[in-house]
Amino acid sequence: MVVLRPQSEFGHAPPPQTPYSIISNLGTWEENRLFREGDPETLGRLVHIYPRLKPTHYAARLCDEIGRVLGAEHLGVQMYLNPDLWPFTKRHITLPQRRAKVLKQEDVSFRCVDVASHRLYVVLYAKEHAGGVSLAWAMPGLGLSIRGAEQLLEGVGEMREVAVVDGQVPEPTWTPETEAHQGVKSRIIELLHHAAIEPSKIQATPKDVFLYPTGMGAIFHGNRSMLKYRPGTIVVSGVIFHNSYHHLIEECPHGFKHFGRFDDQGISDLEAWLSRRSRKAGR
Repeated sequence: MVVLRPQSEFGHAPPPQTPYSIISNLGTWEENRLFREGDPETLGRLVHIYPRLKPTHYAARLCDEIGRVLGAEHLGVQMYLNPDLWPFTKRHITLPQRRAKVLKQEDVSFRCVDVASHRLYVVLYAKEHAGGVSLAWAMPGLGLSIRGAEQLLEGVGEMREVAVVDGQVPEPTWTPETEAHQGVKSRIIELLHHAAIEPSKIQATPKDVFLYPTGMGAIFHGNRSMLKYRPGTIVVSGVIFHNSYHHLIEECPHGFKHFGRFDDQGISDLEAWLSRRSRKAGR
């Protein structure tokens, strides 16, 4: 039996390594266990990792620069293009189901900076509270990307703080758009018409397309928009990926109902439940 030995150290990607590498060597079973349990020393050894888990490389460097400009080098830093992450973080850290990692709202503070024509909404926290704050970056997937941070680092010398007056959140800039963005939007509408059974019914135009900085951003905001449009209990079917439970608990304010079986009996149970809900709602 051939045994392949990893060519990289723990926490590093296999060669060739780049700042954009997202695969990591997690070493031994014990190191995997410590990683899974969020051991700070083990997490600190991660150089390459899926960037949704924590800021890495250029994103981590930009966090450090923001801390320096704000005089908060001793604090942990998260940064977002979206101001929604301020109330999300405030709620997330106080949820009772977070158990030992529950924090108080005053354990985080919020600041705002402009850098290279981008407005960033910053979350500051004591580094010993990292375990209570880290999933606010990881779960929605709205953190600034490695390549986005790489671009903004070029303008870090002109970074300035934006005042938050009387709790009024400064308006976001999002990512300033160019002709290239318009071309992508037009192509998306073209594909939408191409895929439709009746293209004549498609009324969307390129101005209706919003380009999120991450794929998870589109999913997160899509879910929020649907819940706002039609609030209610979410029905989940089949086998649920374990991490999805965390999203359902945190992001579904009206709860969720799980139907695991999808045989004849399972379908009947679902139909009966929907009928009861409809009668209760007067539909």
